[in-house]
Amino acid sequence: MPQYQRLSDSAMEHAKVLLSKPENTLIVQTILGRRSKDLLQKIVVKYGLTATQYEILYGLYICPNCNQSQLGSFLYLDNAAVTRQVVALEEGGYLVRGRDETDRRASTLKLSEDSEAILPEIEEKISNLRVELFEGFSKNQQKSLLEILEKLHNNLDRSVEYEF
Repeated sequence: MPQYQRLSDSAMEHAKVLLSKPENTLIVQTILGRRSKDLLQKIVVKYGLTATQYEILYGLYICPNCNQSQLGSFLYLDNAAVTRQVVALEEGGYLVRGRDETDRRASTLKLSEDSEAILPEIEEKISNLRVELFEGFSKNQQKSLLEILEKLHNNLDRSVEYEF
């Protein structure tokens, strides 16, 4: 995982140019996503997890009855990636996999006691990071940002049908 340092003055000027042009929105979103995932990784690595594995655990936490396919859909992960991570999580003792009684071909996923014990600790660290990231933002600005992100998310869903 990359080790970050503060941007030099020259790099900061380039970043300001990048951020100032609406045509750079997609690349800025990509960079912010990568940096955010790297920060998440720094938190969860102490628990023997990757950021993607944490996303799956958190997905099961908020949707305890989701199957692998549903997790992949709302986390935007392909089936193979979900399967790889689920196997690793099961081997690590973070997940318990069982058979779906109504569909013998399907697996059920359940958080293990170990996962249920560490998720609140991780969430507390993420909450502290969130406070730091939103320093200097008013409550209205935070609300506006969430509204903008929701609109971007909805537009991204529509753009799946776009012909490139």
